[in-house]
Amino acid sequence: MDAKRELVRTRLKLFLAKKKDSELNAALTSSIQQDLIERLVEGTTCAIVSSLRDLQKFKENELLEEREKKLTELRSQGIFDTNEAMKEFDLNVLKELDELITEQQNSLACAHVPLFYTTSDPKQIKIQMAIMEFIESLANLL
Repeated sequence: MDAKRELVRTRLKLFLAKKKDSELNAALTSSIQQDLIERLVEGTTCAIVSSLRDLQKFKENELLEEREKKLTELRSQGIFDTNEAMKEFDLNVLKELDELITEQQNSLACAHVPLFYTTSDPKQIKIQMAIMEFIESLANLL
């Protein structure tokens, strides 16, 4: 367990050095880093993130197919300037993606992953995305 912990700690330091993101570095204090490391060593966090990513990819593909279907319908009706007609559809897509982000935040908050809570603050979401990226980078190691 200590070897795994040390591996995650080293990978996190390398990840942060590579990112060179002052907001991310400020958010990931040493105590938060330690908490994140413990969550990752215990094992379920990587599986949760992997499942959430798979669900996100599925949802994105589903929405893309729906969008293409809508465009095809409009064109078959002789509507070739689809910008106006697609605005409402695209707004609904954005709303669904926002709901998906909220679900992901809730899932990771329930799993006690540090810095995950429901927010619409772009800076916090960027930090959360970086943490997810780091977790995914460890998937094959843990």
